[in-house]
Amino acid sequence: MEPRLSVIIPLYNQAGFIETTLASVAAQQVPLEIIVVDDASDDGGPDLVERWAATHATPLRLVRQPARGHALAARLAGVAASTAPDIMFVDADDTLLGEDRLAHVLARKQEADCELAHFRNVGHTPAGVEQGELLWSAPPAQGVLRGKAVFAAYAARPYPPLQFWGKVYSRTLLGRVAPLARGRTIFRFDDKFLVSLLVLHAQSYVGCDEYIYDYRLCESWPMTKFAGRVHDLLLLREVIDPLLESPGVDEDAARNFRHFLKRRLTMNMGKLCIETEKRLFAGEDPDVVFTELAPFLDDEQLFTAALDSARSNAKNISHIWQRIRNEF
Repeated sequence: MEPRLSVIIPLYNQAGFIETTLASVAAQQVPLEIIVVDDASDDGGPDLVERWAATHATPLRLVRQPARGHALAARLAGVAASTAPDIMFVDADDTLLGEDRLAHVLARKQEADCELAHFRNVGHTPAGVEQGELLWSAPPAQGVLRGKAVFAAYAARPYPPLQFWGKVYSRTLLGRVAPLARGRTIFRFDDKFLVSLLVLHAQSYVGCDEYIYDYRLCESWPMTKFAGRVHDLLLLREVIDPLLESPGVDEDAARNFRHFLKRRLTMNMGKLCIETEKRLFAGEDPDVVFTELAPFLDDEQLFTAALDSARSNAKNISHIWQRIRNEF
């Protein structure tokens, strides 16, 4: 039977989770294929994938990247290797819920003739504590949206749900967007980068109530994670700004999305400064600390991000101070 869905799983040093993830995907009552793209792991994870594939009936293809290219490159390699009309991304440490819910979403997507279906997600901590529904990743609207209303619905949220998980994409939509992302280095915000482009280009959407995805939350991040995020947000802004000027994009949506990018850049630059200062105040060699930033941000990028963040903070503080003065 030809696969109805391609499930793409980027893998990098997650040997402790991948077999559970594969089992949850294979349990879905959907004709599917699994594409695992190994991003040059060194923990034995790819060997586990091969052994799992040899003992299970679900079609699985392991694509090995010759060198680490990070998650975006792995996802795009998976898209190139896939064959089904619809595509879904699953992280190697997450799981899918139930057995028939995904089939319902695919049926709804096909019935509505939409390029993008968005369903609901739950989460748990690394310690296994359930967090319930992740409301910030919920569908931005129920029912069917078409044309510029799709991007407008996402951009209307202060924190647009731009995660890979929780969505099924048509191959045609990914085919239109992939050339804009291919060949770019994205360190941490591969979801914000590619999904922003996908919702901007999607011409049809359907929101679904099924809870399907269980996301493993992180509790702490190193300094380099925020450096990677700042780099990725600068690149996303560079790529998406001209697209927001396109005739088919709602002006309010474009303005809202630019504000979102500014807020995210300000927040992540602030966290980068905090984590950097912690290490410096703890007595670490400044040369060592800043050498770790070099793969993510050059001097010009660091200065641009710091200046943008300072301007945004100064403007916000000025507005708050003026409001306080007016009240008293």
